[in-house]
Amino acid sequence: LMSCRKKHRKCSCYGPTGNCIAKTCYRYLPKLSVISQALYAKYERAVEVKMANMKKLISAEPRRTLRKTDLVYTERINYCQAIKHLGIPGTQGRTCLNTIPKSGDDMTSCKILCCGRGYNPYRRKTKTRCRCKLKWCCEVKCDWCEIEITEYRCK
Repeated sequence: LMSCRKKHRKCSCYGPTGNCIAKTCYRYLPKLSVISQALYAKYERAVEVKMANMKKLISAEPRRTLRKTDLVYTERINYCQAIKHLGIPGTQGRTCLNTIPKSGDDMTSCKILCCGRGYNPYRRKTKTRCRCKLKWCCEVKCDWCEIEITEYRCK
């Protein structure tokens, strides 16, 4: 978004004897240093906000009004616990994957998503396509099979 606002326009004219019979214009991105300086300036002027309700942010500084172009930040919220008035459901009951996280970014792993509370396995039946066969050129025909799967949900 920052790079889109900083685009430059360049035009060239074509024609005999310097007349502008045909004009070609295009937009191009500025150098990365220009974009990074503009982004850093926004960072320096960032506004702390609070959540007034589920959809509205207000400035933490009473006399400061927010603009759509402001870079904003808020205090870190604990998403593990439900916070009803902010519309944060927490992670209790969330479906997770019983895998060992490969990195700190693997947020679907039960070990991370359940915030140390543990998780329970649940068995359920579901229908899935099976015994698929290619018919002639471009058609695949499948049966529907019922299988039992295990899901994991946070305590």
